[in-house]
Amino acid sequence: MKIIRPTTEAEAIAEFLKSEFYQKEYHADRRLHETLVMNPNLTDAEENRIRRNLLYRRHRVTWNELPSDVRWFQVQLEIEDVARLRVFPRGHWPKLKGGGSMAVEDIARSIRQRDFSADVAEDVSAIQAIAYRLRHQPDNSSVLLIGVDPLHPITILEGNHRVVAAALTSRECVTSFNTYAGFSASMTSCFWYETNLENMVRYACRRLLDVQPDLFRGWIQRWAA
Repeated sequence: MKIIRPTTEAEAIAEFLKSEFYQKEYHADRRLHETLVMNPNLTDAEENRIRRNLLYRRHRVTWNELPSDVRWFQVQLEIEDVARLRVFPRGHWPKLKGGGSMAVEDIARSIRQRDFSADVAEDVSAIQAIAYRLRHQPDNSSVLLIGVDPLHPITILEGNHRVVAAALTSRECVTSFNTYAGFSASMTSCFWYETNLENMVRYACRRLLDVQPDLFRGWIQRWAA
């Protein structure tokens, strides 16, 4: 993995939001906010605040689970990095595990071999449709990754469908995206990066604190610290 340049959380949020802005939750916002989403001015603090609030509408819990000391970079994936990529451990992805693995290439292999349950067939069809488009049309949209550093396993935070679809095409296709990576030595405590029992309990405590802050604050803060 080549580090192109350090960047900011505001830029990472802006790139994440661009990929999400087609979702139904934003239908009422496009007339007012489409320009600042699609052509962000990252030096404008008010724009950055609005973009954060828009992203939080769908992904506040996801974003707040990241360690507070994450440092963001624009990076260039290399061929050998593809083997270290893992999908986001949420939603339908665990049902697509390739031989029990969340690795992108194992999941792509499961799709090729049709080794998945019927209840994720529509998701697989959507991935295959993206793969077909990628074979005929270059895509330099942004994907966001998280990890401890450039050498350890990497989890896809945003862009899972596109990256798995690219893996169905070729490793070279996976490296073609505009890629951002957030690194932190504390990332192993993040539920999205390391889905173990300790992180799961910590994440559940934070969710309860978010939903019922007054009722649970005292004892949850001790667990989630």
